[in-house]
Amino acid sequence: MQELKTSAPDSRPTGEPVQTRKLGEYLQAAGACDETAVLNGLQRQESLRAKGYDPLIGMLLLDAGSITKKDLAQALRLQDMDRLASSAIFQSLPRKSLTEIHARSTRQSYEPNAIIFRQQEGSDHVYVVLQGTVSLTHRPTAGREIDLAVHRTGEVFGEMSLLTGSHRFVTARAMEKTSVLAVPRNVFLALYRDYPEASQAAIRRWFNAMIDGRQQSQIYQEHHYSKLLSKLDSRPCIPLIGTSKRAKKPRQQV
Repeated sequence: MQELKTSAPDSRPTGEPVQTRKLGEYLQAAGACDETAVLNGLQRQESLRAKGYDPLIGMLLLDAGSITKKDLAQALRLQDMDRLASSAIFQSLPRKSLTEIHARSTRQSYEPNAIIFRQQEGSDHVYVVLQGTVSLTHRPTAGREIDLAVHRTGEVFGEMSLLTGSHRFVTARAMEKTSVLAVPRNVFLALYRDYPEASQAAIRRWFNAMIDGRQQSQIYQEHHYSKLLSKLDSRPCIPLIGTSKRAKKPRQQV
């Protein structure tokens, strides 16, 4: 990724998470529709859900003629940007950089139980959950499939394989209607390379949280941590691991 850095001012303090609003609020703020149209859309949504359907509010407003396709695309883009800005990996970046990352990424939608990527596939993207829920499971050579993690709106998954340069260790599956932002490998690795100072604190918090959440899974440590830590030792400008006791434990295992 080239020319991603920017010196443009950002009104958001470095490392400050962004509060993501509901889609109707973005549409109202842009003047695309009024509160009455949104409320009518929400009522219609609840009525259809009672019948077993799960329509998106944006599509209902579009079908009712309350907004245009352009209005919906712009509102989704703004909401996606705030999802990016609220995630631990990306929240330290200026808005201009987030805009460029979003422009180089792809929004993907999945039905319940749809596979996003499979165990042992190549690692081409990092994913940010824009809406919905994603489960990560691992199937050992012998034995039953193991549930490892669940990721919800604003959370990132698929990053470990890119950082370690290995194949996918898990299968990612949508647990409900889910939308994700697929950030390409070259874009993510350029971020890792070009923003050591801007992203250092946020990535450290992300890594510590990851260790806290996955420490119970010895197979994650055996597969990923030694590879990742060996790479980090060669990149002292990006000390992803902090000083907590849990953060020190996997380093001691290398």
